Amino acid sequence: MAEQEPSPLTYVPETVLKKRKDNEQAVIRRKEQAEARKLRSKENRKLQFKRAEQFIKEYRLQ
Repeated sequence: MAEQEPSPLTYVPETVLKKRKDNEQAVIRRKEQAEARKLRSKENRKLQFKRAEQFIKEYRLQ
């Protein structure tokens, strides 16, 4: 068998590596923000129903 020469390593510019890292961090941050937004929305929904129930109770007492 003929000996194969090792192929040279490909060079990736530093700016590309930094951009990849920043993009990965941005994706993680967006996921965390989406989860937080869902929780806030869920809590707000509960609060809205409680306000409506309170309004009905006050209205019926009059």
